[in-house]
Amino acid sequence: TFVSGVRVLDAYLPRDAILEIGDDRIRFVVETTSMALPLHGEARLAGLIGASAAMRRLFADLDRIAATDATVLITGETGVGKERVAEAIHERSARSEGPFVVLDCGAVPPQLFESQLFGHEAGAFTDAKRSAPGVFELAEGGTVFLDEIGELPLELQTRLLRVVETR
Repeated sequence: TFVSGVRVLDAYLPRDAILEIGDDRIRFVVETTSMALPLHGEARLAGLIGASAAMRRLFADLDRIAATDATVLITGETGVGKERVAEAIHERSARSEGPFVVLDCGAVPPQLFESQLFGHEAGAFTDAKRSAPGVFELAEGGTVFLDEIGELPLELQTRLLRVVETR
């Protein structure tokens, strides 16, 4: 965001401030009510450690997520612990007795990715000497963690979307 040619990274807005973007106006209204957010009772959760209110709020959220059968998208910069968060959800879920299978999408060549996801039969392609299960089959009853999913070619993303939608 730039204001008169100066880049704005942070700004404090007064009550009822109006931000104008082109022909659009956005009014910021301060809520007068507060909301209590639940905190996890401990500073640890399934391999994650953090005593701050923000971390304990995250732990409480992870517990609530783990209690569902929802598909989860975990975002964040490299190294922030997305895989650890996925493992924590898995360990707290009804699928904890099943396997936790990780596929690093950025490390798989595009021509082999479909085989990594869905498996293949012997002779399906030149070097396919024997049948091999894909990550979805390997994770049956458990959890699949697809790391660096944004590295997938678009045509594979559409195939993967279908699988995720239909489970």
